[in-house]
Amino acid sequence: MLRTRGQYAAFVTVLAGMVVLVLASTMVLQFESRSAGANITDGGDALWWSVVTITTVGYGDRFPVTGLGRITAALVMFAGVGIVGALASILASVLVPQPEGAADDDLAIREELTTVRQELEALRRAVEHGSDRAP
Repeated sequence: MLRTRGQYAAFVTVLAGMVVLVLASTMVLQFESRSAGANITDGGDALWWSVVTITTVGYGDRFPVTGLGRITAALVMFAGVGIVGALASILASVLVPQPEGAADDDLAIREELTTVRQELEALRRAVEHGSDRAP
């Protein structure tokens, strides 16, 4: 399904964004629908407010007027900054090319690691067999 960490990070970030949108819309509608001066009165208004708030755009056409609605708004704002920041970093990692020679460096590191593992295994065998000379 997901083959790289980048794909996994993008999936998790988008999923987190969707969860925040659904929860925020539901919560703010629940809190605001009971207030006489509320301007978030239906599901469409609540979803619009959530999208505008999580993206940090903040048009100001819809806003919570109750205390619990405002607490929800603050949580959505903090989540939005993190989610938008994560998506921006994922996009940047996709757009910025990998430095030349990075693949060669990775191969050299893997080969060196293999050599170190072989030497370590030889040392373990020598210690286990009571030999005082290392290979």
